[in-house]
Amino acid sequence: MEELFNEFVNEHLFKLSIGVGVAYAGVLIAMGIDFVFGVKKARQLKIDRTSTGFKMTATKAQKYFSPMLCLTVVDVITSVYIPVPAFTLLWACYCSFCEFRSVTEKSWKKKELRDAANTMKVIIENKDDFAKVLAEILKEKEVINDAGTK
Repeated sequence: MEELFNEFVNEHLFKLSIGVGVAYAGVLIAMGIDFVFGVKKARQLKIDRTSTGFKMTATKAQKYFSPMLCLTVVDVITSVYIPVPAFTLLWACYCSFCEFRSVTEKSWKKKELRDAANTMKVIIENKDDFAKVLAEILKEKEVINDAGTK
């Protein structure tokens, strides 16, 4: 039994730990690069660099590393059949791709997305007023159409 355990540790877990370490380091490096470029873009757009913006990186880390930890457990369980941490590496590739896209996006495109999100937020907060205005516009359009067809 002890030989079986030693063989498992030496053959499977050692290789697995190297692969998992590379995956975690890759995602961490990609997040660091995105953080640096995000601060640089914010400085160029003259956007305040506040703690709220910096906390977004911590939230992103939680979104990336929580599933990654679960996938690492799955990889440990399947390490007898799959010699590399396939699930963890796939997730790391996905996270790194997302970070790469974030870095390569144009600043003005991100600003447009932020502005659109702010507009939708205002509309949602004032949805009752918006519904009334929309109903009035539709009523006026019906009156105009009815007058034009008669």
